[in-house]
Amino acid sequence: MHLQDCFCSSARRAARTLTARYEAALAPHGLSLPQFELLAVLHGTARSGRAIAAGIGLDAATVSRNLRPLLQRQMVRSEADGTDGRQLLYSLTNQGTLAFRKALPAWREVQQQTADCLPQGALAMLHAIAQLDNQMP
Repeated sequence: MHLQDCFCSSARRAARTLTARYEAALAPHGLSLPQFELLAVLHGTARSGRAIAAGIGLDAATVSRNLRPLLQRQMVRSEADGTDGRQLLYSLTNQGTLAFRKALPAWREVQQQTADCLPQGALAMLHAIAQLDNQMP
């Protein structure tokens, strides 16, 4: 078996390639890919840190670290949850909504360019790989 036949190594190389493409598209808008993803998740609805983490498949500490610059740049606000004051709810500010809307066309463009370069079904394959934890012993 060769390293190029390793599912994990291939997935990691693919992730680096895709990340670089999306980061380059979003950089002119002052956003990283994780920041854009958080703005997208929060667009239109407030969510707790745990809900964000569960929705994008990250641990709470990583979500918190990725939210910090968005909070500092006043793109995201936090407030105590009305039903559980120990938990914070995050939502977009007007500035965050504007930043998301301005960056969205760049994301759509790189998304379409990527789709055009990959075989049909590639996105479904990535979704299936992401669900392996739920399927493998």
